[in-house]
Formats: sequence, C-alpha cells, structure tokens
Amino acid sequence: MAKVSLPLMSILAKDKLGGIVFMRRMGKNVVRVKVTPANPKTDKQTVVRYNLEKLNKAFFGKEDANGKVTLKKIDTSTTPWTLTNVEFNVLTNQERAQWKYVWNFIKVNQKRLYNNLAPVRTP
Repeated sequence: MAKVSLPLMSILAKDKLGGIVFMRRMGKNVVRVKVTPANPKTDKQTVVRYNLEKLNKAFFGKEDANGKVTLKKIDTSTTPWTLTNVEFNVLTNQERAQWKYVWNFIKVNQKRLYNNLAPVRTP
C-alpha cells in the first residue's frame, strides 16, 4: 500500500500502488513501473552460473579435495550444444596477482568456456 504525505510527488510518497512504485532516489521523488526480475532457469543459464561459481572458487583458492575445480566447456557449434568437463587447478598467489580484479578473470574465462576454448590462468 502506498503511503503519501502532502500532494503526490511534492514531498513524500513511498511503497507501491498497483503496478507503480514510489520511492526516493538521490534526494528526489521517483515513480517507476514495478518490475519483476527475470530468472531464467534454462540449461544454458544454469551452466553459466555453475562456471561463475567454480571460477570464483578457482580464483580464491577454494578448491575441491584434489586442488582443482571442474568447469563446463560449452560447444555451441553443434546443435544441440554439448558440454565438456574441464579440470582447472586453482590459481597460485603469483597468478592471482597478475589479474587486476577477480571479475576480469571470470569474464575472460566465461567467454572462453562459452566459445569452446580452454580457460586461461594469466591475462
């Protein structure tokens, strides 16, 4: 239920009313359409999320029992596309230092895995 103080959009309106949301952003009153975020649970999205989790663990050294993580390489050239498991050793401190940010490491390797290439350890 929306709570409005004084005339609408003059001082304060917050919460939602039907399909619109009232809020304050950067000191201003804002009205926007209520959006329900999409959460696709397709096979492809599941693989991408799986690889994201495993690449994060590989970067920070949170490996499985054998010191490796298992990534899934996606071959999109075939229909239907196929998956291949790739063993990947966790990064050493020297390798980790070569990457400026963890998301650079993840972004580069996600693209490589999606294009059926092996992940890389250094930029």
